[in-house]
Amino acid sequence: MKDFEKVKFRLDMVNYALEHGVVEAAEYFNTSRKTVGKWKKRFEKSGIKGLYDQSRRPHTSPRSLKADKIEKVIEIKKYFGNISTKRLAKMNILPCCHETARKHLKLNGYGRGDKVKKYVAKRSLREMKEKWDVFEEIVVDTKYLWDMPNYFKYMKYYGLPRYQYTARDVKSGMLFTAYSNQISLAHSKVFVKTIVEFLRKNGVDVTKTTFQYDNGSEYVACVRAKEISRMEQALKELGVGYQRIPVGRWSYNSDVETVHSIMEYEFFEIEPFKSREVFFEKAACYCLFFNNFRQNSNRDYKTPSDYIQEAGLHKYLNLWMPIDLDKVLNIECDVIAKRQATYAQNLFVDYLKTLCHNLLSTNVTHVYWNHFFTFTLYFLSRFYRIYLQPS
Repeated sequence: MKDFEKVKFRLDMVNYALEHGVVEAAEYFNTSRKTVGKWKKRFEKSGIKGLYDQSRRPHTSPRSLKADKIEKVIEIKKYFGNISTKRLAKMNILPCCHETARKHLKLNGYGRGDKVKKYVAKRSLREMKEKWDVFEEIVVDTKYLWDMPNYFKYMKYYGLPRYQYTARDVKSGMLFTAYSNQISLAHSKVFVKTIVEFLRKNGVDVTKTTFQYDNGSEYVACVRAKEISRMEQALKELGVGYQRIPVGRWSYNSDVETVHSIMEYEFFEIEPFKSREVFFEKAACYCLFFNNFRQNSNRDYKTPSDYIQEAGLHKYLNLWMPIDLDKVLNIECDVIAKRQATYAQNLFVDYLKTLCHNLLSTNVTHVYWNHFFTFTLYFLSRFYRIYLQPS
């Protein structure tokens, strides 16, 4: 029987009882006098509303949660945030079962509906980043380039770079790129040092800058290493801050991951590359386009160049050109090799001077002198042939 039919039946029964009495109404409607009396009293007290079914829940419960325990549940919820009550109960933290805790939290305005939505959290994070200064934090990451079909065929045929080193300023979105055929701490060190020197020469106070990166071997060598890596040592010597993101939290590098996705469909998947020289020319053009003309929808449709101008920084900051890290490292190796050769030459001359001085200051036999000059002439000829003879 539906609610409406129940109420109508009870109303007819009450009206009949008011007109003919409770006993006659019970006989007419084939029910007990107690039932007729109950609905009559409810009608006289509450009217039509009294004829509807009412909850049979008791007014008091001896096993109900006390006020001090409810306060403790609310306190635990505030401390642990969005961790579910079921998990908290498994951890033996709650003073009651998780269902009871969830019920009282909901009654006190701490239900699951209070969980911050993802888009709201992202908006709040964006507002926080807007308060930062330009080049206050630069996020660094590495992209593997061989998983893009269009670029892969050119990479294999023309020997194009296999990795992209990317750095991006969180506030302005300015892009720094470099390319190499392999990844290592040496490549990362050259990349970040070049960015620091580029910023410093264009009037940026790099002592307020922090580089953020993940736990890849090209940045930290080993996650469990007790000492800092060579790249971190270089940043420390330059007076620049640095920080690693927690292991597995790739979303911390969302700014640079976003630009990787953008470059994939705006650059790598549509451009043809006929040689390594052409690749670096096009990479430079795209970097200039990104930093000077491409508007960012997440930054009120501003370009990185707009942020640079608003901060009053040097206009040449927008003219970053991609680096061939392999070429830079080869140049450094050649310079070091030349320094080592010069050092060896000077060391050999000093050695001969010291040896001659010792021989002249002591009494030696004629045979020993013959052996000494024979050895010296042989060593000089070998040294000249290997190190001093022009190629």
